[in-house]
Amino acid sequence: MKSTLKSLLCDKFWYWDSNDESWIEFKTNGTGNLFARREFCMFIAAEFDWKAQNPEILDSEIDTRSSPVCQCEIEISLTNRYSPFFSPFKKNKPVVVDKKQGNAAVNSLRLSDDAFTSRKFAIRIEKGEFITGEDKKLGLSTSAAANFAYRLVFDSSPYPPQNMWKEDTSGDPLGKLRIWEWNEFCAQREPRSSWAWKIFGRFFG
Repeated sequence: MKSTLKSLLCDKFWYWDSNDESWIEFKTNGTGNLFARREFCMFIAAEFDWKAQNPEILDSEIDTRSSPVCQCEIEISLTNRYSPFFSPFKKNKPVVVDKKQGNAAVNSLRLSDDAFTSRKFAIRIEKGEFITGEDKKLGLSTSAAANFAYRLVFDSSPYPPQNMWKEDTSGDPLGKLRIWEWNEFCAQREPRSSWAWKIFGRFFG
């Protein structure tokens, strides 16, 4: 199946975790969304601007049957524009969650000004059978975790580096999550039946 780098990269949710809590999305109009949360604790809910270092490569034809499918260099500029994708969190304000006040302060209230400057990344997209970065950290196997058809790998995390957070990054929750190390994201979740049958086949096939 033939495709382009732009069509493969864009308008997908690339997930860090199989619970769909933290992800990155690229849009064809040169913007995107970056999210990081854990349950009701939101860290980043921001839009970003992005471009390829070599714009022509975005429209180049690629073969999605091979791996790695493609690789290129991009530039991302995180903005303080609040992404409206996730409700009921409101921009930099407390919200009511289960009748309790939840802290939804995000973006500039958690990050230093340096976080909102452009950064360059080398990325590659791989085709195969993958589990999310979080499931890998948990030690889950492909037979025990949700499987995805594509993996997007950054040479360094698109989340702001450790020194750009205003908070204490040595304690919980940031010290435990270490968001600034997350550099693998997965897309196109396989139907549960497809990998469930693989488990069945390993034992009874």
